[in-house]
Amino acid sequence: MNNRFVRFSAAEIVGFILAIIVVGIMGVIVFHGPFRMVNLGPAHASSLPAIHVRIETDAKTIGRYVPASVTVHPGQDVIFTNVSNTAHTVTADNFSFDSGTLDVGSSWTYIAHKAGTFRYSCVFHPRMIGTIIVRS
Repeated sequence: MNNRFVRFSAAEIVGFILAIIVVGIMGVIVFHGPFRMVNLGPAHASSLPAIHVRIETDAKTIGRYVPASVTVHPGQDVIFTNVSNTAHTVTADNFSFDSGTLDVGSSWTYIAHKAGTFRYSCVFHPRMIGTIIVRS
């Protein structure tokens, strides 16, 4: 007789069911348990007003940051909004932050964490430059 079905022992079936139950419990613990917030930073609640930087069209450099230099305090938001006619980025010269591609009409928020002077530019248009000065 040709048996085309694989037969499992009772122990194998019980082990399989227990493994599924354990994996399910682990998923509940990871996504809903007390450790789900471990890798999240503290809630952001700055009492300082956000600083707005517009990314505008400029014939000489394809675009520009307006204003080109801003001074903020740690925890303060800097909101970049692309109102130009093409995509841009906000990328730190030391790569400590990067907005990714900001399509026309989109925004990105940078939260200043430590004091210092941070130069940034657009990876697509390197003549577009700006500076964020963070003072404590």
